[in-house]
Amino acid sequence: MIRLGLILASLCALFLSGIGCAARHVGTAGDFHSRLQEQKIVLVKNIDYDEHGRPLFRALIKEPPSTVGDQYTIVQYRDNRPVQSFDMTVVFIAIVLFIVQASALQPAGPAVFTYWILGFAVFLIPGALVTAQLGLMFPEEGSLYVWTQKALGPFWGFFAGFCAWWPGVLVMVTCGDLVVTIWQFIRPGSLSETWEQMLVILAVLWFSAIVASLRLRLTQNYINFQFVFYAAAIFTIGLAGVLWLTGSGHSANRLSHAHDWLPTGGNWTFFGLVILALLGIEVPLNMGVEIVHPRAIKRYLFWGSAVVMAAYLWATFGNIVTIPLADNNSTTGILSAVERGFRGQHWFAVIVGVVVLWFFVSNTAVYNYSFSRLLFVSGLERRLPPAMAKLNPRTHVPVHAIVAQTALAPSTSAARSASSPRRSGRSWLHPPLARARVASPP
Repeated sequence: MIRLGLILASLCALFLSGIGCAARHVGTAGDFHSRLQEQKIVLVKNIDYDEHGRPLFRALIKEPPSTVGDQYTIVQYRDNRPVQSFDMTVVFIAIVLFIVQASALQPAGPAVFTYWILGFAVFLIPGALVTAQLGLMFPEEGSLYVWTQKALGPFWGFFAGFCAWWPGVLVMVTCGDLVVTIWQFIRPGSLSETWEQMLVILAVLWFSAIVASLRLRLTQNYINFQFVFYAAAIFTIGLAGVLWLTGSGHSANRLSHAHDWLPTGGNWTFFGLVILALLGIEVPLNMGVEIVHPRAIKRYLFWGSAVVMAAYLWATFGNIVTIPLADNNSTTGILSAVERGFRGQHWFAVIVGVVVLWFFVSNTAVYNYSFSRLLFVSGLERRLPPAMAKLNPRTHVPVHAIVAQTALAPSTSAARSASSPRRSGRSWLHPPLARARVASPP
């Protein structure tokens, strides 16, 4: 019920922001209502920084101040925009495409394909359309923070921004937990102690902080490079299903009965997990000011959505036709599918596992630098300490926001684990993806 409530709240916030912003969008898209005062756009040609990381602007002001006290907000950069269409597509896929969901959803049976299609139709595609409209109307830093502020006012903008930021911190820890679980598949019996798992997760978190604190162009180049290997691993998972069918001639699970493809009272809760797997459509627009061109918004939403839909269906097919439900692990089932589809070649499944593990290590950095922009905007608005808005003078990224959320992340799950007994063979954390393991037999 809590998960369903969070999903409904996210949907309401996104669509209310769209309705409210459309109603208020009169004149130029740069009209910015902050603290109930009108502010004007300043287009910046060159950006320099002082020794404290504060930007020094040589501005080209379209209209000179008409009255004393006119406020100007830096909302668009003419140069120094590092985020391009392919970068945004990669960030979108990294945020939305957690390929382990293909294993976590297998207990729904063939109905999982029906739920995927419903999720695409009622959430992913409408969400992409709304996000495209809002992103083009308000190409500013903060996405949901800014959109809700324009629709409902400053307080609710900060509230929506906080609600959008908090799950990102939790998922950073979830990525570390998945690294532990995948490593246990690669090296059975390893990382069995709680303190070992804790150290690995902390190492993943602080590695992500280091990577996220680098110059954004350098960090994004690394993420783009890693994405190529992740795409190859996903293709291999689906290919394992094809090889299994051509070799054995039958599916490991029953797919021929039409009734199995229909939603029922016994599997309808998996639709919530489908929606959870598709959250994060607007996250690349947290860096809205850093986008090279507005048309990149439509491109990343179109290609990112197409890749996500194809990849989830492809990997789910590879898992469900290869691994019997009784043998499925809701996290590492996709790796078992590769091993079984490729004629029991465990070494090959280990290679794919290393790539998927590498993805989750890198993906923690994606969450870190993209969600730190929400803290950055809150610092600019003085809703959080101004230090959150301070940029590193060398890399020009909000390093204080990155360090703050990285330091906060472990405490969110350490408190939970302290009150929950650790089971043998389970990770010490209990995020949604780890909790989903209970749905399938061990």
